[in-house]
Amino acid sequence: MTRKKRKMIIENNDEAIRKLLEEPVTKGVTAHFDEICSIPHSSGHEKALADRLRTFLESAGCTARTDASGNVSAYLPASQGYENAPLLMFQGHLDMVCAVGDGSGYDPLTDSIELLAGRDIDGTPILHTSGRSSLGADDGIGLAAVLWLFDRAADGGIRAAKHGPLKVLMTVREEQGLHGAESTRKSLFDDVDFLVNIDGFTAGRFITASAGGRREVFERASESVPTGRIVSGADTGAASAFEIRIRGLLGGHSGFDINKKRINGAAFICRLLADIRDAGVDYALCSLDSGMAHNVIPSSADAVIVFEKGQEELVRDVARMTLAAAKADATDDEGDFEILEVPVPELAVSRTIRDGILDFVNSTTVGVVKYMEHFKDIVDTSCNLGRIWAAPDRETAHVMFFERSIDRKAHDAVIKEHADAAEKTGFNLIVVDEYGSWEFDGRNPLLDAALAAYEEATGEKGEPYAVHIGIEPSVFYGDNPKMYMVSSGMNVHDPHTVNERCDIETIAPFANTLLNLTARVADMKKEPQR
Repeated sequence: MTRKKRKMIIENNDEAIRKLLEEPVTKGVTAHFDEICSIPHSSGHEKALADRLRTFLESAGCTARTDASGNVSAYLPASQGYENAPLLMFQGHLDMVCAVGDGSGYDPLTDSIELLAGRDIDGTPILHTSGRSSLGADDGIGLAAVLWLFDRAADGGIRAAKHGPLKVLMTVREEQGLHGAESTRKSLFDDVDFLVNIDGFTAGRFITASAGGRREVFERASESVPTGRIVSGADTGAASAFEIRIRGLLGGHSGFDINKKRINGAAFICRLLADIRDAGVDYALCSLDSGMAHNVIPSSADAVIVFEKGQEELVRDVARMTLAAAKADATDDEGDFEILEVPVPELAVSRTIRDGILDFVNSTTVGVVKYMEHFKDIVDTSCNLGRIWAAPDRETAHVMFFERSIDRKAHDAVIKEHADAAEKTGFNLIVVDEYGSWEFDGRNPLLDAALAAYEEATGEKGEPYAVHIGIEPSVFYGDNPKMYMVSSGMNVHDPHTVNERCDIETIAPFANTLLNLTARVADMKKEPQR
């Protein structure tokens, strides 16, 4: 790219880091990354960076285009003698999550990223920021490695190297639900044999499968009734009202953390309320609320219930027993409850709504459903209960799930479980948002080539892997299930935060792996797609 000269700050004038940054491959990749950092490119605002990268790819000999969504794609013909090699595509995303430090005054739309080199707490050499913003190594450092590959000045650029036909795809709005990938023309992949996604966060790890996802919202019309219709003492002062607060749960990401056996706040409050009901307390449910989003494990929950006086200790005892049972199943000692006596509300939801939402939730599986056959420690199928609410002042009661799966049969079983439970309890599915999975293939020649290329670059063995989250290859697999794919990258820590950092020592090995892989693919025989 046409570089803006910016002097990287090396903390404490660390000479060892300075020498590390002068290593030719590392120097070349970080120069491209520094320019990426100089151009604001938060999700939805990628155009300036897209234009710059397109211009660079054209200068490197590519034919490039920008589609209606802003995705940039490019094609480079094979070097002489390698025209019949498999077509290899490098793919990453242009956007970043631009976290802003408290009180920093940083503006993601106008301010560049200040790039620093220093050491992590354990002494590891890292690229990072001053804390005013996130680093954007997700996925800027991967893009920089691809740009280096096309700009190897030492031998005249990639046009002077051995390679088959190449494509590059850089998508927009990956961080906002894979929108750029979803909008990419399917025909772009028709001739692609191999796709390398460069959005990995762990050096030496080669992802070969990822979960699909399905967001569901169920609702039913709410019914508001006077509290005294359910608890007669509510009208005569012979009733008590408790606000039950669940706090201190660890929560987490429903893809990364679902296997950690954490207590789901929404599932727990529904289990607790059902246990209180089943213990003989015919209470009025005046409010129920837990969770914030489909893909977040709820870390808190709140409910207000009204019941006949004299049952206070029974309610407390049930709460203690239900929490103890939940903690016994959890990996960490998390969570506690607080019960506050509050004034008796005038309105509640009907018994039908109360029992409907509790029975719906408690008849579904929340957490891990099954693990993968090929990677025993990696979740294949799971379901997160992300959000629930019911209250007399709301028109509807809501239940929100996020199901993730690679195995289609397991996926279908979870969806059927939800549909059956909804039908029995009067809920209707009103929103579905779904993307497909990328299925594992043990006969992946691209994986074999990538592992060999990594070992050639580092002398170390790479690790085949799978992930329980949605990544862009999940979308592309649906566009062309016949092409082989891998996803890899450098060590990137704490993405989407102002503490984001990239291990400098993993930059050159990854870039050299891409170079070695390009040469290996050029020597491969193009075979009919699967």
